[in-house]
Amino acid sequence: MIVRTRKLKIVRKKTDNPLEDLLELKRKKEILFSACIGSQEEERFLSFVRDIEDFLQIQGAPHLCVAKGFEKNFQPAVIEEMKEVWKKYERMERNGAPSATLHQFSMAYSIEDAQLEWTKKSCFLDLLRLYDANEQNTNASIRRNFGVKILLWMDLYLERIFSDIQRSKANPKIVFYGPITKHEFYFLYFLFQLGCDTCYLASKEASMNSIGKLKRYMDFSVLEKFPAIPEKTVIDSRINRKDEKNIYGEAKQNIREDEVRSIPRTEKTYEQLATMSESVVMINVYDFEKQIIGRGSGVVINTQGFIITNCHVLVEGTVFEILFENESYSYFCDQVIKYHTEYDLALLKIERKTKPVPVGSGAPLARGQKIVAIGSPLGLFNTISDGIVSGFRSFKQCEMIQITAPISPGSSGGALLDLYGELAGITTAGLDGQNLNLAVPVQYVKRFAHNFIGK
Repeated sequence: MIVRTRKLKIVRKKTDNPLEDLLELKRKKEILFSACIGSQEEERFLSFVRDIEDFLQIQGAPHLCVAKGFEKNFQPAVIEEMKEVWKKYERMERNGAPSATLHQFSMAYSIEDAQLEWTKKSCFLDLLRLYDANEQNTNASIRRNFGVKILLWMDLYLERIFSDIQRSKANPKIVFYGPITKHEFYFLYFLFQLGCDTCYLASKEASMNSIGKLKRYMDFSVLEKFPAIPEKTVIDSRINRKDEKNIYGEAKQNIREDEVRSIPRTEKTYEQLATMSESVVMINVYDFEKQIIGRGSGVVINTQGFIITNCHVLVEGTVFEILFENESYSYFCDQVIKYHTEYDLALLKIERKTKPVPVGSGAPLARGQKIVAIGSPLGLFNTISDGIVSGFRSFKQCEMIQITAPISPGSSGGALLDLYGELAGITTAGLDGQNLNLAVPVQYVKRFAHNFIGK
């Protein structure tokens, strides 16, 4: 077999202003791979990274912003799957890894774009060669652990970055903040070779001490001050994508966030909000012995069967049963598509067409604002309750919404709706004996599942 697909050509961009270049949303041939070291406080850096992520999210640019290192905890089944991929790769490598064999090789997440998929496979080989050249005091076991870890990150992150790449007018953007390990640096280099503008941020140079001589592969600059992030613009979700006109019949254009909020919306009655329970599911969680060990709720977020819930609902399970209201048939799945422990969010998929709950714009809720919660407390299918936003509470990297609508075991993973019928959050916890109930804000839902919402 002759492989005719060409590998993506990457030219490293030389720049004195890497962060300004990172925020440019144009497709470029020169790709950024740079480190910015500053002396500002850590909280200011974290705030800046969040601002970048919010900007890229609103612009619809493919991106990945990491502030606590790449994921380290994977389900055993996923680890075993990637170990099998590595074993097959090792056999192919021993046989010389000819292009035709590699071209047909299935390696973690498959990118739809043929050139990028071939580039991914070629860059994986190049990355291992780079690893072998720089890590000479190693052995087959250590090399295998490295390869499996890269495959796990590929499987987790490439879908997030490249699933919508053909619709984007910008290079994917990667931002990594904080102390970095050698393996994480190699993965950043891999993403750069795939055409991602990649920027490493650190409040002190010591954050890079662990990577040693690998520093020479990255351009360095001193960060005197944070650049201004361009004004955020959003496209109104009600634009007709087919004829590219907005709701007024005019040519499509960017609308400022405050203008979108000013477009009149009509509050729904409680009876109308109750009909949205058809897009909220009950989840039964089973162990290896097919015994129910827990229950929770979930919210449909697109038409292709993707359901979001709480991570803690699924963490002990191996098989998950999805039930829809007023349906006798249930759906089973045994794989968590992705999860985020700090946001307490996880994503499941079933093989069926589904009707999603509209996801809100992410505009901040106000204390005292009325809300409605839909979930299945104690297995009571799709109980509907109302209340108000009573406050906001910070936990680690996630700010939670405190609500008066009651949350009981089984409600976790359910829908928190505003009175316009849009998803405002995912209900997650309640304190026994207290009217103190929490939800994950929709902003985190959009960060976590932006590639899956509304499709």
